[in-house]
Amino acid sequence: MDAHEGRSIEVNGAAVYVEQHGSGTPVVLIHGGLTSSAMWEPLLPALRDGLRVITPDSRGHGRSTDPAGLMSFPQIADDVAVLIGELCLDRPVVGGYSDGGQVALELGARQRRPRAAGTDDFGIAAQTRVRPASAG
Repeated sequence: MDAHEGRSIEVNGAAVYVEQHGSGTPVVLIHGGLTSSAMWEPLLPALRDGLRVITPDSRGHGRSTDPAGLMSFPQIADDVAVLIGELCLDRPVVGGYSDGGQVALELGARQRRPRAAGTDDFGIAAQTRVRPASAG
């Protein structure tokens, strides 16, 4: 897989834009409300080594469409589930920030063996500092 690959995939009547970075264990990161997958860009250098980081734009956000005007946490979770299938991901880690954390939890609650991790505005993602490897 290329170090960086972006494309739109038809998902539940919307064109959902998704980027993939790196290779290895699949990790799907869902952005917060009123943002886009671009919010993850500062973290990608620290994450993509050994990970296949998948960053979709939720429907109606960024480069994704929402032609039916249907946007809810369950709908976006449905979209992520379809993306996981379309990308042939086997039990990826799914995480999100703020609204994306709610989507990850919604998706995880549906699974028999979930691997979802979500946060809210005061969760782990807001408190974690990524240090370069050279920082010791």
